[in-house]
Amino acid sequence: MKLKLDKEIRKRLRIKNRAEKACKRLGSDESLTTQQKTSLKHVMAKGLREFPTPAENKIKPLMQRFGFEHDPVIFGFIPDFANRKYKVIVEIDGSIHRKPEVRARDKAKNEAFRKNGWTVLRFRNDVVFEREDIVLALVLAALR
Repeated sequence: MKLKLDKEIRKRLRIKNRAEKACKRLGSDESLTTQQKTSLKHVMAKGLREFPTPAENKIKPLMQRFGFEHDPVIFGFIPDFANRKYKVIVEIDGSIHRKPEVRARDKAKNEAFRKNGWTVLRFRNDVVFEREDIVLALVLAALR
């Protein structure tokens, strides 16, 4: 049992390391082609799926029940949850989203999705933990 557990931990750490390297390369290598950037985004998305935040973990079963994917790559962005059939994005925002540079990225991401016909819902971590009923009601309204 211990050997199997160690193997699983090593696998998860490899995924995390690859995701971190992909993130660094995306931020520093200006010569990347669109295809290379997309490949790196998929590596990053896999890392994000493997290590979700506590708020994402809490809401993930609910999102999956309504057909949402966790951390897909869409238009070069990685939203927390996306329902492709109804074109709805759900983002769970932690405290880092209060920083001006992160807010600017979030705004660009929202505009890219909305320009392509997607509805974007953003919830702070505390709302996910304290008012899951509100999150559910707003998500259901967006799916109609």
